[in-house]
Amino acid sequence: MSGFGFIWGITVPSLILNALVTDGLSTIDDAAVRSQLADGGAYEFAAHGSVQALPPAIQQQVVRLYTKAFRTTWLAALSFALLGFLLVFLERHVELRTELDTEFGIEEQKQGNTPEKDANEMTTPSVSV
Repeated sequence: MSGFGFIWGITVPSLILNALVTDGLSTIDDAAVRSQLADGGAYEFAAHGSVQALPPAIQQQVVRLYTKAFRTTWLAALSFALLGFLLVFLERHVELRTELDTEFGIEEQKQGNTPEKDANEMTTPSVSV
C-alpha cells in the first residue's frame, strides 16, 4: 500500500511539476539557467538554493515559473485527493469471515500424534551410528 501512496503522492506530482517547468522554460532569459531546469532539474535547482544566487531579473522569472508550476501541481494533487475521497462512498461493505474452514494442521492429529509428542521429537534428534 505504501507503494501506491508513493506513486500518487510523490512520483505523479513530481512528473507534473517537471513537465510544467520544462514547458515554461521559454520564459527564462538565461540559457544556463534553462539548461539546469530542463529534464527534471527543477527540484535539484531549488533544493540547492540556486534560485537565491541568481541576478534579480532572472530570479524573478524563475520564481514566477515555479509559482505557476507548483500551483498547477497542487491543483492536480487536490483533484486526485478529491476523486479518492468521493470513490470511498462507492465502496461496497464486505463482511469478513470469523471462522476458518480448512484442514491445515488437523492431519497430524488424525495419525495419533499429539502436539507434545511432536515437540519432543523435534528437540531430541535421533543419531544412528
